[in-house]
Amino acid sequence: MRQIPESEVLFDVRRATWYPEVGISRYARSLLSAMLDLAPPELRLAPIDLSASGNWLEVPAIRVGRRHSIAARLFQEQLRIALRSRRADLIHLPWYEGPLVTGCPLVVTVHDLDTVLHPERYPRRFRVYYNTLLRSYINAARRIIVPSLATLEGLEARWPGRPYVQIYQGIDAIFSRPSTGAGFAGSPFILYTGGWGKRKRTRQLIQAFSIVAAVHRDVGLVMTGEPGPDEMQAIAEASSERITLTGRISDEQLSSLYRDAAVVAYPSALEGFGFPIVEAFASGTPVVGLRAGSVPEVAGDAALLIDRDDPAELAEALISVLDSPAVRRELRERGLARASEFTWSRTAERTLDVYRDVLAETT
Repeated sequence: MRQIPESEVLFDVRRATWYPEVGISRYARSLLSAMLDLAPPELRLAPIDLSASGNWLEVPAIRVGRRHSIAARLFQEQLRIALRSRRADLIHLPWYEGPLVTGCPLVVTVHDLDTVLHPERYPRRFRVYYNTLLRSYINAARRIIVPSLATLEGLEARWPGRPYVQIYQGIDAIFSRPSTGAGFAGSPFILYTGGWGKRKRTRQLIQAFSIVAAVHRDVGLVMTGEPGPDEMQAIAEASSERITLTGRISDEQLSSLYRDAAVVAYPSALEGFGFPIVEAFASGTPVVGLRAGSVPEVAGDAALLIDRDDPAELAEALISVLDSPAVRRELRERGLARASEFTWSRTAERTLDVYRDVLAETT
């Protein structure tokens, strides 16, 4: 293992405080926790966080503000974090949001390219802001960490020859509590946990559920998180009392839902990794998804994937899992085996190796 002098690495965890349930927040939170367990004494990890928040951190944090409005974040990033980086040896932005100019070498994680590939899905100011940051970091970063080969290929196609490093993400231990059998107890339900937005294809899932519900009159659809106006309209159009919206829930509640679900639906059209896939695998629950983005790569042969972004095809796949104990059992066994390949300790070790390489280049 390459030795390095005593160094301070800044790690931005603000989003994990103000929006903890999204995938990139889970990435930052779980990666930091794993690295704190593994980092050598000479490498000091210094989290950047907000001062007015429920502190989930177990180590002192560098406080840069109290709010997460756009104006507050710009002040935090372009002034306070930028100035603080001058006294650090390295800064890691676990999503592409932060200072345009840093006072030390930069490592950035780019999860996906949705704002570049599909700008029509975002308000103009939003995409201009984030795409400006993305292009700046692609040019400036000493290393660019990506969670999948799908994201790597997308970046290489647009910005070839940059210092990309592909590192898969892990599964939190709370989800590695597999159900005791291949079936399901009580009223069966389809579970969706993948967030909201056009690329998530939740409208198509709701349409698919209407088809499933006509065949299986005891099956429900449980959807976590907080849908926007478009999704609420789709739910209203479905006119189904069997669609349950949980709102924001804890990891303990989410883990229970995974274990109790008959099948997890993941129709997203673009993902950089896809936590619901591997979390469902670790919970012993079958997954039906769309063959797009990183999903085939992460799922391997452990999920039932459809080839077309079509509600009828999605409904057919969901019904095939609901109808067959043998299919559920096979997908459960494959999923549990696949889940064992994704660990935060492995992600953390590889990320620390990235830090060592960059620090060695700059000393």
